Amino acid sequence: MMTRFFKPFSALFGFLVLAPALSSTGAAAVTLSKFAVLGSYSTSVFSVNSANTAVGAYGAFGGEGGGAANGAFMRTEDGTITPFGVSGAQSTAAISINDDGTIVGIYRDSASIPHSFMRTPDGGITTFDPPRTVLKVGWGSSASGINERGSIVGTYTGAKDLAHSYIRTPSGRFVRFDVPGAKETLARGINKSGEIAGIYTDAINSVHGFLRSPEGTFTTFDATGAGTAGGEGTYASGINNSGEIVGNYLDASQIAHGFLRMPNGVIVEFDIAGSGGTAPNSINNRGTISGYSLPGYKPFLRHADGMISEWGGSRSGIAPLCINNFGTVGGYIYNPALAAPQQGFVRIQ
Repeated sequence: MMTRFFKPFSALFGFLVLAPALSSTGAAAVTLSKFAVLGSYSTSVFSVNSANTAVGAYGAFGGEGGGAANGAFMRTEDGTITPFGVSGAQSTAAISINDDGTIVGIYRDSASIPHSFMRTPDGGITTFDPPRTVLKVGWGSSASGINERGSIVGTYTGAKDLAHSYIRTPSGRFVRFDVPGAKETLARGINKSGEIAGIYTDAINSVHGFLRSPEGTFTTFDATGAGTAGGEGTYASGINNSGEIVGNYLDASQIAHGFLRMPNGVIVEFDIAGSGGTAPNSINNRGTISGYSLPGYKPFLRHADGMISEWGGSRSGIAPLCINNFGTVGGYIYNPALAAPQQGFVRIQ
């Protein structure tokens, strides 16, 4: 699984809810709710908070000239879906939500320039770009994560169209940063203490992971089996409040494998038995990792004790993208005929 580099934003993007699954005693066990924003052809969940409020993006026809119109949405635990977008934007995508209900993400303005936004629980939207952001078609900024304290991390385009990262504090102050010696730096997530995990590229576009401390100290790392050619390497995708970092790495054969980096720096590599690729992408504060195996998009959980459970049964096409601290998983149902995420889902246990 290749990470999403900060290149021109591509649209990833209708209400069907399944009845709760019951245990043999009749008690509710696991509920898998599939849904679509009304009128959409594609829906995907990118983040879910501890109240089981999910956010993401959808695609719908009806844009200018009859083309696609892409928007963001919020779905509460009772199934209520609220589509929203930045005023005047061509497209909006909600990427992350914290437990206060504050949402951050990316939007494209009328000139197809991407910018960052924050949506507060009362529905107010603030748009922003870090200082020195180069703004032109396909290039700008994007918010990728927000922690419990309201600190936001993201990526912006600088000189020579290269990606750099930023922190936006709750007071609105910006801190721009790069891994020393990196060609590009992309922040992926931030935990409560302000530790940031992400990726950076070197001169030949090989990918590496990094951890930035709240004080600004960088620790770089690579999985043992990671390839070193352009595009290969270690892709960190999430961090929890303990400082555990999850992601995947591409080996020299372009095969994806999972990894967990412990707070002491030890990296544990893992794979789903019999799969052709392993793509973990999120970790909660209990140390539970969510992801999917390839081919076929088959979902799994890796628990804190190292045990792995595959929960999709015989069905494929389920791609988890996020997990909250109570084990609720969100993502999308992949439609191979459309080569796109057709429905979003939330799995509550």
